Amino acid sequence: MLDNVRPTFWSDPVALQNAGQQGKKAEYDLVVIGGGTAGMVTAAAASIYGAKTCMIERHMIGGDCLVTGCVPSKALLKSAQVAKQLKSSTKFGIELEAPPQINFGKVMDRVRKLRADVSKHDAAEKFSNTYGFDLAMGQAEFTSPKSIAVNGVELSFVRACIASGGRPKIPSDIIGLDQVKYYTSDTIFNLTELPKRMVILGGGAIGCELGQAFSLLGSEVTIVHKHAKLLPTEDDFASEILMTELRADGVTLELNSSVTEVKQ
Repeated sequence: MLDNVRPTFWSDPVALQNAGQQGKKAEYDLVVIGGGTAGMVTAAAASIYGAKTCMIERHMIGGDCLVTGCVPSKALLKSAQVAKQLKSSTKFGIELEAPPQINFGKVMDRVRKLRADVSKHDAAEKFSNTYGFDLAMGQAEFTSPKSIAVNGVELSFVRACIASGGRPKIPSDIIGLDQVKYYTSDTIFNLTELPKRMVILGGGAIGCELGQAFSLLGSEVTIVHKHAKLLPTEDDFASEILMTELRADGVTLELNSSVTEVKQ
């Protein structure tokens, strides 16, 4: 995957290289900061309509949807769904000689393989060449209201789009959190062994789908949520359906609750 979304061979666009050698600014109509879904679509659309465009990404092209969100999470959920179906196969007249055995390592191998396969469509070289915009891999920094620096070269622009995305919020008020190994939605897909027990802080969409998946795959999962219902911004009936299904799938819900301290 890295060869596609963070290629080690990548060089700055010719316009940036020339500007750096001449001590000038590279000129663009639009500079997009962030190479996730929003940034990619913005850069591609602007370029299609004739704007000279440069997209800047400091980590991996594809953003959370490819790397830590949609693709890996749905691949994990598919394995969890199959595990659930196998466990309830007798309801459909299918009797197994032995309970299904879940090989979590192979589950995660499949997740990463699917992510790598999809990454070919978001590949830095293919995507930028297809839509005709420049791509710089590095840290962007505004140097004035009309210029940005990346990799030691300044770019002037008519318009700039900040599509830098977000990251998981790490609570700062939980005693001992900095003394234990924990995972976030950005790192959970690096697991190779199934956790025996898992506590998830937060009952939003990400916490719920991860909780359901790991419970169906064999972890003892508890979701701790500070509100009275999961998905607090959704309709009550939707939250009720979700809570019923999660409990049926073995997830323990601790609502109106918060974590104050953790210990190894």
